[in-house]
Amino acid sequence: MKEGNTVNRPFPTTQWSLIARVAKYDDERRSQALEELCQLYWPPVYAFIRSKGASRAEAEDLTQGFFADLLARDDFAKVSSEMGKLRTFLLSSSRNYMANDWRSKQCLKRGGGAEVVSLDLTNENSEERIIEPEEKDTPESIFDRQWALTLLHHVVESLRQRYEAKGQGSLFEALRFVISSGSPGTTYKEIAAAEGMSESAVKVAAHRLKERYGQLLRETIADTLIDDAGVSEELRDLMSAF
Repeated sequence: MKEGNTVNRPFPTTQWSLIARVAKYDDERRSQALEELCQLYWPPVYAFIRSKGASRAEAEDLTQGFFADLLARDDFAKVSSEMGKLRTFLLSSSRNYMANDWRSKQCLKRGGGAEVVSLDLTNENSEERIIEPEEKDTPESIFDRQWALTLLHHVVESLRQRYEAKGQGSLFEALRFVISSGSPGTTYKEIAAAEGMSESAVKVAAHRLKERYGQLLRETIADTLIDDAGVSEELRDLMSAF
């Protein structure tokens, strides 16, 4: 990715291409990137495992076990262009992990001897972001939908933090509807009055927020790919998950 015209990224050290580059040479940087990867991308793995019939408690243990196992193995040293999507890699790895009947093995037991990966699985906000499978869903479709929701959530949170850092948190919340499926709830004129801005300035701010959202979404997707050329295709795939 070229630097310079990009907005602040939510995942500066978790680029899939970076993990691929440093996998063979830099254990410390790789471990840091993988730890962040685990924290960011556990929801789709958890949702996949839940859709396989695991209870919430089982899914929590298995998700932590999956990532502990991922960190312990050296698979990332084998990353190549054939493994071009982080989404595909994690789905395939999750499928293999479950197929190996890890439930009956000591993949992870709370307080046990395995390396514990501290994932925020019980956070109230996290639970709100986890989708429950419907009868028509397959584990793979659940994974893809949860993956898309996870990416979108992190992009929105990154933008919110950026606006708050500039003292524009209330403006972001007022205009959040332009980057979500929610209803406005208020008019530009009302937002302008509340924020001490002109109505035209609020409209410009709304336009800029939409632009920043689209740019950051594409950059975030690019960070999950080995080859940036596949961003448009991956974006279409993610949107089709809904």
